[in-house]
Amino acid sequence: MSRRGQAGGNINQNVPPGSRKDLAEAAIYLYQHCGVHQPPTLRELSERLGELGHPVGEDSVSRYLNGSRVPGQQFIEHLYKLTAEASDTRSMRYSLQELQHLCEAAHKECRSVECANLRRRHTRTQVELEQARRELNSLLRAAGNRNAALNLTSSASDQGTHLPVPRRSGDRQVRQRTQLEARLLASRARELIEQQKTAGALLLLRESMRELSPLESTLYLAALRHEHPRLADEYVCIFVRERTDRSVIHFAAELHKRGMPEEAGAVLRAVIK
Repeated sequence: MSRRGQAGGNINQNVPPGSRKDLAEAAIYLYQHCGVHQPPTLRELSERLGELGHPVGEDSVSRYLNGSRVPGQQFIEHLYKLTAEASDTRSMRYSLQELQHLCEAAHKECRSVECANLRRRHTRTQVELEQARRELNSLLRAAGNRNAALNLTSSASDQGTHLPVPRRSGDRQVRQRTQLEARLLASRARELIEQQKTAGALLLLRESMRELSPLESTLYLAALRHEHPRLADEYVCIFVRERTDRSVIHFAAELHKRGMPEEAGAVLRAVIK
């Protein structure tokens, strides 16, 4: 009958067949035979390993035995030593050399899997970045077309052409359209974060920051603060890091002018840091 605190003999079902699983099976075998009459509890095993100069917590021991984590050579060697002391080494299923080779193969297998995962994540990130870049370019082209139309309107007004909207109302239209564009950019950045496409969101922040005027940046920050406060903080950090001191001071002044003194203070504090 098993005692409370003993490890079970089951390997995590997420561990695929291979060296890692084989090592977990070997570790379970050693654990089950390292006691005098029955396996020790996880606490007892942890204490005995500590006495050998290899302190390992109970949680780590449990993860090693179920295959959730791959132990180092030292853990396997000390566990082998405890098992050898409790039983006849001639009757043991594994030799120390076999265990060392198995441990080395398991670590190599994990590195291979991690590299494959990193390559997949890198490819996914590249796709996200390209998608974000295309979306940003599309938004900026649309903004440029609207600004060009407004410039033509202003030019016609200067030449005395009668227009239905006075110049001052036209300026208000510029602000309203800029606010709309800023909200669209902020909303898209928030969507990318929610889709766990952080790299794409940060690229959107960085490239939009390079393209926007101080006024547009101010409206964009306000929209970001409403959509996703953490992204707003990130935008401030990127702006301070990548723009000139003069641009940053101009940005802070524009924020203060637009009734956002706290944001202006945050920008200036970031400069001091």
